[in-house]
Amino acid sequence: MTTFPVLITPADFRGSSDEDENNDEDTSSVNSPPTKISSNRPSCAYGTSCYRRNPQHRIDEAHPGDSDFIDVRPECNFGIDCIRKNTRHKMEYQHTRKMRPTRKLKAQFKCPSDSNSDEDLSLSDDDDNEWIPSDD
Repeated sequence: MTTFPVLITPADFRGSSDEDENNDEDTSSVNSPPTKISSNRPSCAYGTSCYRRNPQHRIDEAHPGDSDFIDVRPECNFGIDCIRKNTRHKMEYQHTRKMRPTRKLKAQFKCPSDSNSDEDLSLSDDDDNEWIPSDD
């Protein structure tokens, strides 16, 4: 008699001759905890407010912080800056910080016909005549 939950392994999909030879190994793997967590686990419906402390539940379902956890709630428009205190709103929407797109610098357009360098040279010529304030 098997106990639940039953873990399905790649050996289960092989031919029946492999099952007869490895029957002892299959029964021992059912009783032992799995060493690798499946990446196809369903997400826990309670998310961060999950009250279940059963370690098997943590193995069977993905929780926040796990790499395979998928949060199906839509993102709140205000994200982490949301000021709504309604608990129902917090449960229905995600409140994570969105990454802002990086701003691109405006490209400097240089026209060869502009002669700004000539104006700079004319100011450098006046450096010999320093301006002296009047004593009025």
